[in-house]
Amino acid sequence: MNIIMKINEDITKEELGVFKKQGYVCVDTETTGLNYLTDQLCTIQLFCEGYGILIKYHSEQRYTNLVELFYAKDILKIFHNAVFDVSFLMKNLRMSHFGELVCTRIASKLVNGIEHNNSLKPLLKEYLEVGIDKKQQTSDWSQEKLNPEQIEYAMNDVIYLNALWNKLQLQLEKKGILELAQECYRFIPKYKELSDLGIENIFTY
Repeated sequence: MNIIMKINEDITKEELGVFKKQGYVCVDTETTGLNYLTDQLCTIQLFCEGYGILIKYHSEQRYTNLVELFYAKDILKIFHNAVFDVSFLMKNLRMSHFGELVCTRIASKLVNGIEHNNSLKPLLKEYLEVGIDKKQQTSDWSQEKLNPEQIEYAMNDVIYLNALWNKLQLQLEKKGILELAQECYRFIPKYKELSDLGIENIFTY
């Protein structure tokens, strides 16, 4: 797989065209913490078959083409834990909404139940018989130059997402809950807007 490193740089129109041609992009982020309101966005990973981009994010850089990618309705964005990633992306890229997306974590919760281990590592083992190393998860992603282990870790979080989504999508269809899952995905940008207002659960009594 060809990995393109971008340091404080937007994707090109040609790279955007690659994802448009494929019709999907797997997306993940690395940050300094869990709170999108206070922690920093550090990296953005993009992947479609045989083609990966790792962006070292900088707050002063304009990401016009990247935002176009995320707004696009004809490019499916595949996440694991989309609530987390979309919140960081919308805030830092100053996005008002988000295009078509799915989340393998939410899909697994609907298929397997909330009590199931719906984290990425066990799901990849369960569905694809793939093992990934998570040792770099809590490493320093804010440093200017990432080490090879960090780069490998970051890309491993996206290169299997399409295959995992295909498996889970079939199960959602089999259970007759694919439309329910899609409604959950569509609500994610609104969930972020509610979080902006300090509302964690608008449906609580």
